[in-house]
Amino acid sequence: MVTLMGKEGRSDLEELEARFWIGNKRASELWSQIGPELKRDGWTWPKFLRLLRLRPDLIVLFEIGKVPFNGLRDQIQEASEGRLGEILLEREADGR
Repeated sequence: MVTLMGKEGRSDLEELEARFWIGNKRASELWSQIGPELKRDGWTWPKFLRLLRLRPDLIVLFEIGKVPFNGLRDQIQEASEGRLGEILLEREADGR
């Protein structure tokens, strides 16, 4: 069960999200699995990281064991193909 407060006054959810980002190891693992396909659609490593940062819910569900790694990968793939992905790719095309 996730409690409201963790170390140093941060919520446990923030702690879980922070654990995901340590060294970008898990993000790198995801990129190595789905990056080649995303690259064909115009995604880069920085855009991929931006997508992950905008969907912390997926990261937290993975960290608490509600979503397996393969499920996280699939959900990230879906997000990249949805409206959020479109917005991120449009911003890049517009130079924003």
